[in-house]
Amino acid sequence: MAVSGSRASVVISTYESPAYLEMVLAGYARQDRRDFEVLIADDGSGEETRALIDRVRAQGFPVPLLHVWQPDHGFRKARAQCLAVLHARAPWVIFTDGDTVPMRDMVSQHLRAAAPDRFVVGGHARLTQEVSATLDVPRIDRGEHEGLVRFDQRVWMWRVQAKNVCYILTGRMRSPKVYGLNMSVGRAALVAVNGPDAAFVDSAREDSDLRNRLRVAGFRGRSIWHRCIPVHLWHPQTARRRGWAEGNRYLNRPELPVRAPVGLAEVAAAHGLPAPDPARVPEWPAAAMVRVEGG
Repeated sequence: MAVSGSRASVVISTYESPAYLEMVLAGYARQDRRDFEVLIADDGSGEETRALIDRVRAQGFPVPLLHVWQPDHGFRKARAQCLAVLHARAPWVIFTDGDTVPMRDMVSQHLRAAAPDRFVVGGHARLTQEVSATLDVPRIDRGEHEGLVRFDQRVWMWRVQAKNVCYILTGRMRSPKVYGLNMSVGRAALVAVNGPDAAFVDSAREDSDLRNRLRVAGFRGRSIWHRCIPVHLWHPQTARRRGWAEGNRYLNRPELPVRAPVGLAEVAAAHGLPAPDPARVPEWPAAAMVRVEGG
């Protein structure tokens, strides 16, 4: 597949939730710009997810779309993200989840805030089970989800924004507040810190760890919590995310390295992929799917 010339690579993490993923993709199909690409970081979903992505692409998804799949061996979101980043062709990478529907300007918000020495964090509004059940692709196409952010949620996000700005100005480490469903950083910065730490298995702290290592490496955060607000669809808490009892201890280890001990370089070597290099634009397969086995 030819080089896209995209300014941003949107990495969407997913696992066995094709109905939600379809709504998320509908949100990216209606963005106010087209100079980006989408990579699905699939942590072992079945054929229903693959069929959905193929159908969405066949129906004329407006930007390049790549499905990057790995086998299901537990909650390995960070490793799936590494595989996707190794195929990202744009200089700026936006991380989000397959249950998080963007507003029309989400990609634009991140690109406006982007800078080589920064990473960007945004907020989100969690929907209730009842409200989430009312959403579908036609409603997303019409942008109706954008009116579902409650006033109290906006107030909370402004409070988080104020704290984030204060922490950034004072140089506080392990800040600003971050969720992996709304975070972005340059591809060169990801290579510098070896990307997400794939040592996080059955633990959902890989986003905070990435932020912490970026801070150790000298990158500063920029917060857009108050104006970049996707909606998070309700789902039961994923039990397999909490299986690693030592996850928090590993996150908060006193000697935090800049580079992930198991990250982009190690995942690339495990699957015979080229070593991560911000100056190299990866090639996409003609089938628009990368499927790795083992590892």
